Amino acid sequence: MLQMRDGGSGAFSFFQRSRAASSARRSAWLKLLTACIVLPWASPAAAIPAGPRFPLPDGATWNYVAETRTVTGSTTFNGVEVKVVQDNVGNQHYYTNDASGILFHGADFVDPSGNETDIYEPPVVLAPADMVVGGSVSGAGTVFLFHSVDGNSTVPYSSTSVVIGVESSVTVPAGTFADVVHVQTTINYEETIGTFSRSVDSWLASGVGVIRETTNDSEGFMQTLELKSYSVPDTTPNAFSFAPKTAQSSGIFVVSDPITVSGINAPSPISVSGGEYQVNGGVFTAAPGTVTNGNQVAVRVVSAQPGLSATVTLNVGGVTGTFTVATSITLTVSPAGPVDFGSVVVGGSIDRSFTVQNTGSGTLTGGASVPAPFMIVSGGAFSLPAGSSQTMVVRFAPNTPGVFSVSLAVTSNGGNKAVSVSGTGVADTTAPDTTITANPPALTNATSAGFSFTATEAGSTFECKLDGAAFAACTSPQNYSALAVGSHTFQVRAIDAAGNTDPTPATFSWTIDTTAPDTTITASPPALTNSTSAGFSFTATEAGSTFECKLDGGAFGACTSPQNYSALAAGAHTFQVRAIDRAGNIDPTPATFSWTIDTALDTTPPAILLVSPTSSPTYSASDPRLTLSGSASDDVGVTQVTWTNSRGGGGSASGTTNWIADGILLRLGMNVLAVTARDAAGNTATTTLTVTLVIGFTDDPLTETTPIRVVHFVELRSAIDSARAAFGLPTFMWTDPTLVAGVTPVQALHLTELRTALDQAYQVAGRGPRPTYTDPTIVAGETIIKASHLIQLRAALLALLE
Repeated sequence: MLQMRDGGSGAFSFFQRSRAASSARRSAWLKLLTACIVLPWASPAAAIPAGPRFPLPDGATWNYVAETRTVTGSTTFNGVEVKVVQDNVGNQHYYTNDASGILFHGADFVDPSGNETDIYEPPVVLAPADMVVGGSVSGAGTVFLFHSVDGNSTVPYSSTSVVIGVESSVTVPAGTFADVVHVQTTINYEETIGTFSRSVDSWLASGVGVIRETTNDSEGFMQTLELKSYSVPDTTPNAFSFAPKTAQSSGIFVVSDPITVSGINAPSPISVSGGEYQVNGGVFTAAPGTVTNGNQVAVRVVSAQPGLSATVTLNVGGVTGTFTVATSITLTVSPAGPVDFGSVVVGGSIDRSFTVQNTGSGTLTGGASVPAPFMIVSGGAFSLPAGSSQTMVVRFAPNTPGVFSVSLAVTSNGGNKAVSVSGTGVADTTAPDTTITANPPALTNATSAGFSFTATEAGSTFECKLDGAAFAACTSPQNYSALAVGSHTFQVRAIDAAGNTDPTPATFSWTIDTTAPDTTITASPPALTNSTSAGFSFTATEAGSTFECKLDGGAFGACTSPQNYSALAAGAHTFQVRAIDRAGNIDPTPATFSWTIDTALDTTPPAILLVSPTSSPTYSASDPRLTLSGSASDDVGVTQVTWTNSRGGGGSASGTTNWIADGILLRLGMNVLAVTARDAAGNTATTTLTVTLVIGFTDDPLTETTPIRVVHFVELRSAIDSARAAFGLPTFMWTDPTLVAGVTPVQALHLTELRTALDQAYQVAGRGPRPTYTDPTIVAGETIIKASHLIQLRAALLALLE
């Protein structure tokens, strides 16, 4: 059995040649162990403050009775970088302080009987990072002993460390210390000769270490040590912090405002993570170093992507401070969303505009994308100088019904934006409307035709139909050829992308007319005349025709009836006129008249006399029909008598020497009638009569309070019959042809007949629109005849004769 021996000045070892020696080494080890657990004051049940659990800087020294302990630096022990605490004998003890707490790894002992190395596997946990007052930590493992003389061996161990409490004041030779933590550590060793245990109570002052230590073991050993003096370099600075900053762009160095190191009295280690530091304006570096009290330290970090932050953490003597740099987002998109495009018919589209702006100082470059059924129409890529903006157009074009919600993504070197956009595609149930935009003339002589057409909905297709044929697919323009003469009708209807068909096809009707009109000369000069002027009147067989005239060897040119010529040369002349109908057909056989001008002929004009209805120059009439009569004479002979009305109309009188012009239609008001006599030489003489047509009525004007009388109907019948006769209609067949006041009652039928008779006159006269009446339908026994009915008839009659 190995023996343990007493002796040694603070060294701690196992399996020396005497138990006393081994006991002495154990005592020394526990003294050093408790010296390293330097805990700041904490209230009961409070966690020990975070921070370094090993407050022993290099060079720190503690002087106790017969013993000195010094921190000599760091070394590698059992593959781990450890802190070295050496006593005055030369024994070295190894510790680490990390996130697991303060750990004891082993020791190297110097002894005349042989040196020894002890390795603890696992290391002894002296104080965990989360220890609280009143709490404890326990551990167990094996001690591996390597003795230069006795050889190698192993011993199991177990340990417990308890924070007993906090004492407000403790006095030792080195002075009085406040808020001292009382820690008790117990180690048990299972040796071959039995269990050996030792308990050490240590009183720890903040920033100093062990100021008092009491040792007791299972073999009766007892010892008390008190601190006489100490020298502990303070390398833990006062707390510091960096004010955060903002970067306008990514990838640039941003330098903090400097902090001043304070609260240390010895060089303190400095290191950095995530960036670089600079001391007193020197070179930036990431390598560890040292600083002294009063040094100015700044840090710098590379700015992150827009919208993110970059950090750099500075560690000075275990005290850390973090500098944060947030990179601004210099991209703005407005509207920022959400943006609802609304409801759009499937197959249609709607555009919305967004503004992309650079709010930063550099050039903003990037682009935008959006999933279907949305699309970027324009402005999707951008390169914007500082402060500028551009418009981006986004289109919503649904192909199916439904609600669509997507994200418009705008990315750039100045940050990213996501704008929520949505829209609703609705089924298309509205039919398109079709419009014919080009067509042939309504009347044409062309046997081919072309049509152009459009629809109100883009993308529509078309179906066309000609006359009685069925609708068939077609495109614009649609052309036809070899069409038959006569009327034709073209129809076209649009069909949109949803299959909706225009229920009201666009329609165009036209007529193909290939028959030329025939032209007739209705008035001309005498075949032999002494007049150097000539006038021609002419008509065509087709209403609405235009004319072209030609004199002698000239070319045909547009003309109207009458066509007059003057200052003609003596001799033979030929006049031709041809009609051109609305379809463009030209009379192939122009009407022709030839005559001769002989200036030596008779130049004496005939004489003409108006006899009836008056020989005076003026006349007043109440009937729109008028007949003129008179006489004419000439030294050679009168060949023709004609008349014209300044209000329209004209004709030839019957007879020459004694002539009559009947059927002259007068218009309401003044009519200037001119009667002209012509002799064989073309000499003419004209007389005029001014006729004023006045239609008068009893009780004129009528009012709503005027009683309805038989005379009112009698007068209207007479005036309407006169107007009908003027337009070639017979007298109307009236019910109760003779109305007698006081005998014949006025009936609804009488009023209806007045309207019918007048409407027939309007129709024959070609006047429009037809009169409109109050109470359009007169019902016997229901409709009350009123003055307004007669007022309307009087007004309509006068309008016909205007």
